[in-house]
Amino acid sequence: MTNVSVTPQEVEQYVLVASDASNPQHQQQANALLHQWVTSNSDTAIADTILALLQSSNREVVLFYALTIYLRLDNATSQQRTVFRQEVLTQLLPGAEAASSKYYHHSSWGPTYLRTKVGVLMAHFIQLDFPHAWTSAFDDLTNPRLLQMAPDIFLRTLVALMGDFGKNETEANSRIKDFLRGYTNFQQPDQMMVASPQQTMSAQLIHIVLGLLKQSLNGTGGSLQNGERESHRQVAILSLAVLKGFMSWVDLMLLLDQAVLQMIFETLAKASEEDSELADAGVSAIQCMEELMSRGMEDDKKISLLQHTGMLEKIHALVDLNTVDASPIDVVMEVAKFINRTGLEVIPVLAHSQQQSHLKSEDIALRAQLLELFFKCFAFDDIDVSGAVIPLAGMLAADGVSHDLESLLPRLLSVTYSQMKYPVDFQYDFDDDDEAEEEMYRTELRKLNQKLVRANPDMCLQFLVQTLSNLPLPLSTAPVPDVEAAVSLIYQYCEGIRPPPGMKVVMKNEVFRNLLVGLHSSDISKHQHREVLIVYYETSVRYYPILKDRQDLLQLLLQAMTGPQGLQYGHQKVQSRCCYLLLRLIKSLGNTNSNNSSTVLRPYVETAISGIQMFLENRSSQLRSDDVLNLFETIGLLLGKTGLSPHEQQQYFTQVMTPHVHSIESILTNNQQAIKEDPDLFGERLANSIAAIAYLSKGFKRPSAEVQAVLLETSQIPLTVLEAVPGNGMVRSKTMVLVQRYIQCLEERILPTIPRLLFVLINNCTSEDILDVAQLMNQVCIKFRADAVAPLDASLLPFLQKCHYLSTKVVNDASHTDSQDDDTAPHLRTEQLSIQKLSYVVLQHIVVHHAAAMLLSPTNISSLEAILHTMSDGAIQVEDPVMKKSCLVFFRELMDQWIVINEGTYPEVRTAEPSNNIVMGLVNFFCDTLLPGMLQVFLSTTIPFMIDDANSFRCLAEFSGMLEILKKRLPETYNRDVVVSKFSFLAGVAPRVLDEFRSANTRKDFESVFKSLILHQQQTTR
Repeated sequence: MTNVSVTPQEVEQYVLVASDASNPQHQQQANALLHQWVTSNSDTAIADTILALLQSSNREVVLFYALTIYLRLDNATSQQRTVFRQEVLTQLLPGAEAASSKYYHHSSWGPTYLRTKVGVLMAHFIQLDFPHAWTSAFDDLTNPRLLQMAPDIFLRTLVALMGDFGKNETEANSRIKDFLRGYTNFQQPDQMMVASPQQTMSAQLIHIVLGLLKQSLNGTGGSLQNGERESHRQVAILSLAVLKGFMSWVDLMLLLDQAVLQMIFETLAKASEEDSELADAGVSAIQCMEELMSRGMEDDKKISLLQHTGMLEKIHALVDLNTVDASPIDVVMEVAKFINRTGLEVIPVLAHSQQQSHLKSEDIALRAQLLELFFKCFAFDDIDVSGAVIPLAGMLAADGVSHDLESLLPRLLSVTYSQMKYPVDFQYDFDDDDEAEEEMYRTELRKLNQKLVRANPDMCLQFLVQTLSNLPLPLSTAPVPDVEAAVSLIYQYCEGIRPPPGMKVVMKNEVFRNLLVGLHSSDISKHQHREVLIVYYETSVRYYPILKDRQDLLQLLLQAMTGPQGLQYGHQKVQSRCCYLLLRLIKSLGNTNSNNSSTVLRPYVETAISGIQMFLENRSSQLRSDDVLNLFETIGLLLGKTGLSPHEQQQYFTQVMTPHVHSIESILTNNQQAIKEDPDLFGERLANSIAAIAYLSKGFKRPSAEVQAVLLETSQIPLTVLEAVPGNGMVRSKTMVLVQRYIQCLEERILPTIPRLLFVLINNCTSEDILDVAQLMNQVCIKFRADAVAPLDASLLPFLQKCHYLSTKVVNDASHTDSQDDDTAPHLRTEQLSIQKLSYVVLQHIVVHHAAAMLLSPTNISSLEAILHTMSDGAIQVEDPVMKKSCLVFFRELMDQWIVINEGTYPEVRTAEPSNNIVMGLVNFFCDTLLPGMLQVFLSTTIPFMIDDANSFRCLAEFSGMLEILKKRLPETYNRDVVVSKFSFLAGVAPRVLDEFRSANTRKDFESVFKSLILHQQQTTR
C-alpha cells in the first residue's frame, strides 16, 4: 500500500469532520482517510505526526484521538514514547514553565474520559518500557508534583495496570508485579532479591494511595466548590479501585495493616451516610473486602481473616440494613453480595467444625454475626438486595450444612413469606420491565421454598397452617399481598415433597387436607382481586383429590369458577384461567379407576353445561379462541365421562351443537358474496365453529349410537365449509382436526366423505399444512388398514405430485431472490427434505398397514414404477438414515406381501391382486436398481456408512430382511443365477465373502456379511 502523507493540521481537520455527525457522507470520507493514513504508514512515522498534533491542538476530540492512536503504536521507539509522555505530562501539570508555553492547554485535559485515557496510555508505556527504557517509571509516577497537581493520573495509571494484571498474565505483567513485590533486583537481574514487604514498591504505592484517600475523604464535605468536591470524590473512588487491584496479589501483611483496614472502613462509613456522594467509593470498599476474601487460602485462614479484620462487625455498625434509603442502595447491594459469597464459603466450614465438635466460641460468634447480616439482607425491602442472598438461603436449607436448621427454618420461612408479598401498588403487568423483575425474583423464592419444604415438610406445613390462621377474617377482604402470598405457599407446598409426585403424598396428610378444607370453606372465592382468585383456583385444581371426597366443596368451587367470580369476572385474565382450569379440573376428576369417578360430577352436569353455554352465547364476553375451545372440550368431557345415559348425551350434545351448525349454515347461506370478498374474516369464524365441534367430541372415546347419529348428521359440514373457503389455512387446519375426531368416533361411516375432502385439501394445501394432510392419510391407513384403499385411492398420486411441487417450489422461490447462489441453503434443503419425507412416510403407511392394493388400482398402477423409483431414490440418495429406513421398510413390506414361497422356476403371488408379471417386475427392480444403489451406499468412500449408528444399522437390517425374503421365497436357481451374480459383480468381493453371501439364509446372516464387507472397505480406504 502506498504511504499516505498528511500534516498534523490535516489530521486535526479529518478528526473534526469525522466527529461531526451532521454530515454522514463527509464523516465517512474523513474516517476512511484517517484509516488509510494509519494503515499505510509505519508506527514511527505516525508517532512523529501524533506528537506534532498533540503540540498544536487543544481540542478535546483531537487529543483523545491522538492518545487512542498512540496506544496502538507498539512499534514506535522507546525514545518516541518518552518524548510523547513528557509532552502529555507537561500539558497536564501547570507550572511556570508550562504556563508560559504555547503548548500548555490545561483546561483541555479536564474531561474524565481524556484523563482515563492518559492513565491507560501511561500503564501501556510501563508495560512496554519498564525497566529497560523507563527505569524510573514508578518514581516518576510518585513525583510529588504529579501527586499534588494531578493525583488522579497516578491513580488512573495504577487502575489500568491492575486491570490488565487481572486479565492477562503476560511476561511484562509478571515482571512488573515481581518488581512491585520486591522479588527482582534490576541492578543485578541474575540474583533473586526478596525484600521485606514494608520496603517494597507496592508498600510505597499503597502508602501513597492511603494518603490520597484520606485527603479526598476530608475534602468531599464542607464548603468546597462542586468542582473541587467532585475531584475529591473521583480520587476517593480511584484510590479504592487501586487498593482493590492490590488485594488479590500483594503480601497479606500489607493489606491487613491497620492503616489499610481503617481507611477502607472509614470510606464505608462516609459512603453509608444518607444521600452520601461517596456511594461509588463505598461499593469499592466492599469490593476490597470481597477481593481479600476471594484470595486462595485454606478455609480456616479465611475464618481467621474475618475475625482479625472485624469486617462483619464493621458492616453491621456502618451500613444501615434495616431502613431503605438510610444507606445508598448500591452500597447495600454490594454488602448483600459480599455476605452471600462469604457465607457460601465459610458456613460449610463452620458446620463441619461443629460436626467434629471443634467449634470455638469465637467461631460461634462469627457465625451468628454472618447469619444476622444474612437475614437483614434477605428481609431488606429491595428485590436486588434480597435476591443477592437467596443462594445462601438455599444452602442453609441443604442437608448437612446447617445442624441447627430447626432454629433457622422458622425465620427463613417467615422472611420468605414476607418477601413473596407483592408491593401494595403492584399492577401485575408483567410486560413492564420493573414488574417482570419482581416476578423473576419470586420465581427464585419459589425455588428456595421447595428446598425449605424438602428440608422439613412438617415444620413448613405447620408454618402454613399458622400463616393461614393469622390472616384477617373474612378472607374476602384480607389484604391482597398477604392472602395471595399465603395461598401461593399452599400451592407450592407439594413441589418440595419427596418422593414425587408430591401432590399424591400430601393428599394423604390429614393436616394438609384439613388446611385445604378450611381454605375451601372460607369466602376467599368472593375476594375482589383477580390475582387472589386465580391463585385460589390454581391451588384448588392442583389438589383436586379432596374434591372427590367432599362434594360440598366441589359444588362451592364450581359455582365460583362458573359465576361472577370466575367465568363472568370482569377481567379477561380471570376468565381465561377459569376456562383452562375448568378443563383441567374435569379431566382430573374423570381420570380415575374408582367406581364413583362418573358420579362425582354427575349432579353438576346440567348446571355446568347450561352455565357455560349461556356464557358462550353472551356477546359481551371477549374470550380468546383457545379459551372458547377449552370450554367446549369441558362440555364434551361432562357429556361423555360423567355417567349420562345415551339419550341424555344425545339431548345435550344436540343442544350444544345446534347453535354452531346453524351459525355455519347462516354464514354460508347469507354471506356468499362477502365470503368471496373477505375470505379471511369469515374463514376465521367458520374455523372456530368447526373447531368447537371437534373439541366437543373429545369427551367421547367410543360414543354411543345416539351420539354417533348426531355426529353423522354434521359429517358433511367440514367439507361444505372447506369448499366455500378452501384457501383459508385456518379452515383447512380445523377441518382436518374435526375429520380426525370423526375417524375416531364414527369409524367407517366417515369414509365416504374422505375422497372429496382430500381432493380439496391436496389442491389447496401449502408447505405449512401439507404435513397435516399427510397425517390425515396416515390415520386413515392406521385405522382402516385394507379398507383404506377405496377412500385414499384417488388421492395418492395427487398427494405425491403436490409433495414434489412444494419441495421444488421451496428451492425455486429462493433462487429467484438469490440468483447468485447455485447451492441450496441448508435451511431450505432441510425444508425441502421434510416435504419429501412426507411422501415416503405415506407410502410406507400404505404398505405397512396392508393397503398396498391401492398401488395396483386402475388409478395408480400406471405409476407403480415411478413410485418404486421415488422410494428407491429416497433409500439411496437421501442422507438422513430415518428417511432411508422408511423407504426400505416400504420395499421389505411390499416384497413380504407380494412374494410367496414357491418351488418352481418363478415367484408366484400370495393373493390374486398382483400378477406374476408385477411380482417379477418388483424382483427385477430390486436386483437392477435397489441392490446396486444400496451397495453403493454401504461401500461409499466419500460418505462412509455409519455402521455404529443405530438408525443407519436399521437401514442395513431392513435391506438384509429383503434378501432373506428373496432367499426363502425364490427358487434356488434364481437366487444363484440372478441375486448372487449381481452381488458378486457389483461388490467385486473376495471369494470368501461371496461364499458367505451365498450361504446366508436369515436376516442376521446377511447383516453379518454386510457388516464385515463395510468394515473391510473402510479399513482399506483409510
